[in-house]
Amino acid sequence: MSVNGIKQGWSGPSGGTIDNGSLSVSFDGVPMNNLASGLWESPEVNQLEMIQQIAVTYGPGEPSDRWYDNVGGAIDFVPVQPERLRGFKVSLFAGSYSSQGFYVQGQSGRLDGWETVLAGGASSANSFRTTPDGFSSPGHDYAWFLKTRHRYAGGSLSVGAYTAYAQAFRPNVVPVDPIPGVTVNGLTAAGTPIAGPLYSQATTGFYGALPYSVWNKNDANRTYLFYIRTDTALSSNLGFHEMVWYRYGSRFHFHEYNFLQDQANRYEYNNPHGYAYGDKAYFSLFLPDNRIDFGAFWITSKYNSKNAFYNPEFGGSNVAPNSSYRSDIWYQNDVALFGQDKIRLPLHFTITPGLRLIRYNTDYYVNGPADFPNATGSDQGKLPNASTGFTKLEPSIFVNWRPTPDWSVYTNYSTAYRQPSDGGGGGPYQQILASSLQLEEGAELQVGAKYRWVRSPIGALFAGVNYYHLTYSHQIISITSANGQYLTSAFGSSHYDGVNLFADDDPIANLHLFANLSFEHAVFNHYAVGGVDYNGLPVSNTPERTFSLGGSWMFPVNVDLHLTPRLWLTYNGPEYLFNNGPVHRPASTQPAYTVWNAALGIGLPRLKPLHSLRLNFAV
Repeated sequence: MSVNGIKQGWSGPSGGTIDNGSLSVSFDGVPMNNLASGLWESPEVNQLEMIQQIAVTYGPGEPSDRWYDNVGGAIDFVPVQPERLRGFKVSLFAGSYSSQGFYVQGQSGRLDGWETVLAGGASSANSFRTTPDGFSSPGHDYAWFLKTRHRYAGGSLSVGAYTAYAQAFRPNVVPVDPIPGVTVNGLTAAGTPIAGPLYSQATTGFYGALPYSVWNKNDANRTYLFYIRTDTALSSNLGFHEMVWYRYGSRFHFHEYNFLQDQANRYEYNNPHGYAYGDKAYFSLFLPDNRIDFGAFWITSKYNSKNAFYNPEFGGSNVAPNSSYRSDIWYQNDVALFGQDKIRLPLHFTITPGLRLIRYNTDYYVNGPADFPNATGSDQGKLPNASTGFTKLEPSIFVNWRPTPDWSVYTNYSTAYRQPSDGGGGGPYQQILASSLQLEEGAELQVGAKYRWVRSPIGALFAGVNYYHLTYSHQIISITSANGQYLTSAFGSSHYDGVNLFADDDPIANLHLFANLSFEHAVFNHYAVGGVDYNGLPVSNTPERTFSLGGSWMFPVNVDLHLTPRLWLTYNGPEYLFNNGPVHRPASTQPAYTVWNAALGIGLPRLKPLHSLRLNFAV
């Protein structure tokens, strides 16, 4: 995922992660990012029919809403909520590449003041990539969510639980054009090409992939989440809010790298895991011209980076690796105190100054020798146990002006800090001295305007424009080889400038149109590694232009049949590639691409004995 060029999700095949982990991701308001690595994996939310809203915050946001990784923004997946009326819903689907799945959702309705929802589903599919040996790269996932809420005079109490699991074979990269000596069968240990078709989109197919015996990687992610939330009116103008939660997460992937044969690190057994729990509480004070929010949160976590590279032909195993390994432990304790005052001024101005005080403590323990006592390889944790503690102030100010009910003009400036990503095969604490570490810092300025015209000549129109400038300082950028081996890390800073434009319109009844256009310029202010100076060069994997356009039209054929065709496209502009080779090539880019989508919804609103039935076909 990406918000204004800042990314979140497990690192891709580039070998360098410039800004990964710098978006805060939450589920129903509960933070999901790993406190040590900063990462969140997309399979943790795999049943999108369960999600009724995705709330996006651009930039660090207001202090009361900020967690610990909000440098670039925040994304909150809001699941279906308990409702007053009972109901039941079932969805089934099947499609190309043996894809199939189901989703169910039930609402209890209000019973003795309680409202409960249970929702979940599962799906499976094969990959669209094709291999010479016919391996289909199967994957499957599931997610279940339960939430109950009790409403009482002046407030509510809710309890939620969520679990998700997903497994899939990760695809390998494919060259666009053939490279002499690079075949689908790889290389011998001496580097001699093994006879076979040249591996590229042009020779083995646009969707071609390597044989299972040459390269395969089976990824799996698991999440458990439990939380309790209460909102209470203590008086006519004072409210209290509190949430406590616990989350456990694990990632497992088994990787076989046999493109270059007879290597000591042919197999990778990666099983990082950890837990976090915390408490957030704050008050809301409502005055005639002010709303004041103040409170705090604390979070504690434990993370184990367990990973082993080995090859039985060299006498190794996943419990006694002959190549590199790690199993270090990070204990992290994050505390934040925050306050903000939303002040209503004359002439339709509001101004919200805010301040947050953070304290991030990290304790690092070398645990590889204890977990792998029979290892003959090299521990990636090269440094001794260490501890760090950072205290920072995060000021912010938000200004909004509404000259008319239809117009809103705004500007804001906010700062946020985050712990550098830990837990990889090197990097902070493992191979970078704790005494040299700093918190990564983001400072963002935004200016924009929004316009909503309910009864315009072209229908209900909502449009806006936004400019942003983000300076990202004290970054630690780690570089790995193509087969996942840690190479080095370097400190750097970068900035992101961009403009976003959007429009949503309902020009006539039942017709909805939308368009989004973004321009971005992201470059390194300072980044030097291996004798190469990247100052002023583009930040990799950040498209300069993106564009989306689409629409849907629902029209009733008769009272028993409704049709809704949809058509939309997404354009991703060229983006610079990360080069982990010995020579930097700043002109290496991934070309632009466009994806077209079409769908047809068929609604049967009066199909007895069902309440309604809806069919969807999409390509």
